[in-house]
Amino acid sequence: MSSVVSSRAAQCSLRQSVPGILLDRMLGKTICILGFFRSGQVWLTRLLAQSIGCPVATYLPQDAGRDVAVEGRSRISPHRVTRSHCIWPGGLKVDEFVYIVRDPRDVAVSCSHYQRPDDYVEFVCKNWQNHIDQWRSSCVATVQYEHLHSHAVREMCSLMMSLGIEADDDRVTQAVEDQKFDRKLKGIQGGTAEHGWDVSWNERHMRKGVVGEWRSVLSHHDARLIRDACPSMEEFGYD
Repeated sequence: MSSVVSSRAAQCSLRQSVPGILLDRMLGKTICILGFFRSGQVWLTRLLAQSIGCPVATYLPQDAGRDVAVEGRSRISPHRVTRSHCIWPGGLKVDEFVYIVRDPRDVAVSCSHYQRPDDYVEFVCKNWQNHIDQWRSSCVATVQYEHLHSHAVREMCSLMMSLGIEADDDRVTQAVEDQKFDRKLKGIQGGTAEHGWDVSWNERHMRKGVVGEWRSVLSHHDARLIRDACPSMEEFGYD
């Protein structure tokens, strides 16, 4: 039996005899949020960490703590949440991976306003599908950006259940409120919200946070190119 299977079997045995909150404290996890560029990683990383009540660790691979998502340094918890666009298995101690997926047409629009190649449509066409194919099978759960946008509390409680971490409804609801785009950005700009790196980098990461912007930005031709290059769009209901 593999060590992973053995570990999960031991956790299942513990869950039958130990109250949920106490068990969470015994079985600390490092959870990594994976996703393609401009897919809501920072948002989900912060939201999950606050919902759990744990700190956000720096971006993987380690980058000297310079990550906009870092917050919650004073939170006391055996868990931690981190994030990465690409994972190299060797040398990384991560217990669970969660994948966040976003409509690649909105990803392309967001990339066009960030540090991505000028030909952002080509960049998404060449890389989005491959990223999903490469990493999603390693993840315990997949979260859709659009569902998180419209039903954040429900999605977070479902995600925490998938992770085997007991959800506190009040804490999750408060986290959703605190991490709302406008409120978080104003807090960062006003110096009242904790964040990693500097304000300007946070502003660049938090551009709009909307769903469906591609409809008013992309040409029909570009939207079709992305659709043809990204067959998993159908699986996620991206019409």
